[in-house]
Formats: sequence, C-alpha cells, structure tokens
Amino acid sequence: RTDTFMSTRFPNNDRPNDWQTALHTVGFWRGEVVQKRKDGTDVYILSSVAPVKNERGETVALVAVNRDITERKQLLEAIKESEERYATTVNSSDLGLWDFDVLQQKVVAAGNMAKIYGLASNEEYTLSALFQSIHPDDVAAQQQLFDDLHKGRISQSFETEYRIVKRDTAEVRWIRAKGYGFTDKNGALYRTVGTVADITEQKTAEEKIRFSEERVRNFILQAPVAMGLYRGANLVVEIANDALLAFWGKPAEAVMNKPVFDAIPEARGQGYEQLFTEVYTTGVRYAAYGSPVVLPRNGTPQTCYVDIVYEAYREPDGTISGVVEVVSDVTEKVIAIQRLQESESRFRTLAEKLPMLVWMDDADGSLDYTSTTWKIYSGKEGRMNAWKYMAHPDDFETIMDKWQQHQSQQLPFRYNVRLRNKAGDYRWHESIAEPIKDSNGKLVKWVGALIDIHAQK
Repeated sequence: RTDTFMSTRFPNNDRPNDWQTALHTVGFWRGEVVQKRKDGTDVYILSSVAPVKNERGETVALVAVNRDITERKQLLEAIKESEERYATTVNSSDLGLWDFDVLQQKVVAAGNMAKIYGLASNEEYTLSALFQSIHPDDVAAQQQLFDDLHKGRISQSFETEYRIVKRDTAEVRWIRAKGYGFTDKNGALYRTVGTVADITEQKTAEEKIRFSEERVRNFILQAPVAMGLYRGANLVVEIANDALLAFWGKPAEAVMNKPVFDAIPEARGQGYEQLFTEVYTTGVRYAAYGSPVVLPRNGTPQTCYVDIVYEAYREPDGTISGVVEVVSDVTEKVIAIQRLQESESRFRTLAEKLPMLVWMDDADGSLDYTSTTWKIYSGKEGRMNAWKYMAHPDDFETIMDKWQQHQSQQLPFRYNVRLRNKAGDYRWHESIAEPIKDSNGKLVKWVGALIDIHAQK
C-alpha cells in the first residue's frame, strides 16, 4: 500500500516524500493526490494520513481517510476556464459592462465602457456621468425607462437604444444597452447588470437598408413628422404621409403622382425648386431651420416657418432617383421669437428716448445693451469706460460693493452716486437695477438705469 501511495501523483507541487516528513514532524499529513481509475481517467483525492502506534511509540500502521474531490476540482477548473474566457471576451470585445447597486447607487463598469463614452477610465462611469452623456433629445426617454424599471412597470430583462455625446470628442454616437434587473422577494429592484455597445455603424447601415422600397414607404407613412418622397428629376410625389398632407392643407388625391410644385403651386417662386434640384443632382444634403414658406391656410396664403431637410434618395447601386423631404412646422416657435425680438426692440427704442442712462445685462453679467445716452453724458465709448470715467472716487468702491451684494442675491438695487459728465462736472444720480426672472424664478436679465436727481439734492 505504501508503494501504491508513493506512485500516486501529487498535483500541488508536493514531493513524494513530503507526507512521510510530515508524519515524523507534525504527526499527520493532509493533501491532494491524483490516482488512476480502472478506465484510465484521473481521480482527485483529498487524503488525510496519520500513524497508528503501539505502546512503545512505534508506528505499526497508517490510517488514511480519502475523499473523492474530482467533481469539485472539475467544477473549480470549469469556473477558472469560464472566468478566463469571460476576461478574454471582455478585453477583446467592444462591449462595456455595468453592475449597478440600486441600494448603494453605485455603478461598477468594466470592459470598454470608458472608450465608448469617451471617459478617462471606467472609474469615471457613474450614474450621473451616464445621464450627462446622453443626447439631450434622448434623456427624457431614458429617464422614463429607468423610472419604469425601478417601479416594476417593465420586465426585468430590458433593451434600449439612445444617442450619447462622447465626453472627449463631443461626437454623437448610438448606443444599445441590454440589461437585467434583480428583484427581492417583495419585487423591489436592488441590482441591474448589463452591457452597452456602440452601434453607430450599424445604425448607419440600417439607414441605408431602410431606403429600400417597402421599408422607405412604411417608414415615411408611419413617421411622426411630415415626410415625403419625390421621384425623378420632376420630383413626382410618390409618398406623402398624413402629417405632410396636413401641412400642405391638401388631400392625398390632389397631390399624389404629380410633380410636387404642380401639386403645391403656392410653393413656387420661393427658392425651393432650386434647392430640390441641387440635392437631386449633387446628392448633398440640405437642411434649414425656421425657413419661411407661403402656403394656403384656411383658404388664404399665409407665411409659415419650417425646419426642413432634403436628402437624396439612392438606389442600391448608389444612383440618385429622388429626394426625401422632412418638414417640421415651427411657425409658433418662430413667431414667439419674433415677438420677443420686437419687444426688446421696443424697449431699446424707448430707452433711447428716455433722459437717463439705461443698460441691460445677461444673467451671467455679460453686457447686452447700453443706451447711447451713456456716450452723450460721459463722452466715452463703451459702458465700462464710461463708468470708470463717471463714478466719483469717493463713491466707486462703496457702490460696487453694494452692487455685487445685490447681484449675488438677485435683489433689486437702489443707490445714489455722483457721476461726472463730459464737461467734468459731477451730478447726483440714482442708480437702479431690477432682476428679470422667468416663470420658474430663474434669472434671465438685469435691467438698470442711472437717473439724474441733482436738482433734488
């Protein structure tokens, strides 16, 4: 039996005689051995050996307790191989991996997460960094997904696509995220794990595929924005979705299969024919924002404002066979901006007529408007130059300190100050400033004036 034991293989760098040394020094030996089964396969054994001694202290026998640990060794080896494969896969793939502890609000990232998001390292990938990187147009949808997942309104397994703006290059990229949420016995989410992949190239390829006949038709008809496809050099209306028909103010039978400018004669002579032709002949995309166009509204021509995109429609061989148009009616937005501009224009016109020095700053303190009365009073160009010239030395530091206090607290400002005119005479003025805030209480502008009160003094 000793010879049999000695012929056993020791897998953990034990030497064959180590067990005997252990018996003599510590009184027992414990270790792993490998022996052969009858069929020639290895069996791993955890062996414990101790001597049996007589009354004279002489070893007369050995007692061994052996436990077959083959399955455990195989399992450990499988785990090791699995971990090695996992590490190899993670390191060699383009995937980013996340593990989000919901309770601790902590994210652990691995793989190519930093590369995908343009971060310096995976450690910079946090929940805050994620939402800061998502394209502004996609943030709301992803926040809703996050909320739905937390509240159990969607399945534990989820997939989503969104755009990001890379932190290092500001490049817009498409991302696909796949994940799984773990819930406790009460259904509360406590952990999510998943992967992200940059699918920008795939998205680009999908866009090209989408321009097949049936896909394009379905895409245009189901698009939530006004969209149409015009074929050939004559730009014959082949597809026009309901939103585009509503924008034109015409039924489908009045425009389909007709050259677009025959179907919509009101749009002629406004420069759009040339733009369509250039896109059709050159293949160069055209986009414009807030562009005016006259179209029938309630039976009369009216000026509308649109965001438009004209894109060349290409066949599989790359030849251009038409133009795709995407239109968004932004009339209300443009009119609102125009009214705001008109309001500011009226303010400036009024300010120029008032016998006071008027100014307006943006919320961050940058100069927005200075009335010409500043130059007339001081004889100096530029508000800052005029102010340095006008302010009395004994008043300068005091009024600046008080202004900075009110400015930082966004409080109305009132203070009397002596100002020098271009003749060199000082006259008393009341300096006033009002913070202008939006409906949410956010500071938008500062409006102020310097009013001559010398006669009152």
